[in-house]
Amino acid sequence: FAVSQTADKDALSSQSLGYRSSSGRERWIDANDRSAHPAKTTDSYVLQKDQSSDPVGSLCVSSGYIFVAKDSGAVYVYSLPTLSPIGHFRGSAFPSALHLNCDTSQLGITDKAGTLTVYDISSMQVGPGSSSREIDARQLGPERKDVWALR
Repeated sequence: FAVSQTADKDALSSQSLGYRSSSGRERWIDANDRSAHPAKTTDSYVLQKDQSSDPVGSLCVSSGYIFVAKDSGAVYVYSLPTLSPIGHFRGSAFPSALHLNCDTSQLGITDKAGTLTVYDISSMQVGPGSSSREIDARQLGPERKDVWALR
């Protein structure tokens, strides 16, 4: 997936959507790359033609983090604006939507069957940049069935 950073957070232009032809502040992240620096510039990124055995199911962005949930249930967290990996945890399989609360202390995952699971991620901190760090995300309360919208 591609991430574009702009100086003006409210600007919604072709540049902020990533339609520039020259390398600027756009970065590509390979969701299968587990290195300490998975973000590549548009000039150095090479698109992989083979399909992943574990594709991205859903994304969620807050002011300081990007959450990437894979179909296996693995949730990877990247810090903003550096795009360095913070860690990962095991969430619900086959996610269809991710939901964050206002202070990024809880993450809700709705799977393709409509089951909502909420996780406490308040202990998550920006670390030294190791993607092998397991985030202590504990499930809060029981799962909720037949969820199609969360506000």
